[in-house]
Amino acid sequence: MSALFDAFKNILDADRTYMQNLQTLEGWMFINLVALKCYYTLLNLLKKHELNRKYATQDFLLFLAELKKVKINNTWHNAEVTREAAELLGKLEILPVT
Repeated sequence: MSALFDAFKNILDADRTYMQNLQTLEGWMFINLVALKCYYTLLNLLKKHELNRKYATQDFLLFLAELKKVKINNTWHNAEVTREAAELLGKLEILPVT
């Protein structure tokens, strides 16, 4: 359980809230709950494919942030993806990258 709170505080920077009212606080808590769920889903996925020794979850999230979509003529397309990114996403079976 302490690892959960550690991730909540250190990975999500969610140890302090500056919310002014109850509705805003509830929304903030919900978003952090979703983020924590995504974090642990990714961590378990890295462990399942034995990649957690090579990639830290936080580093992998930064890696995923580099993936982009572009809108051309009102249609969304994946931006160019490196071979390393495509191979890694393929290993994790996250999404088809073309």
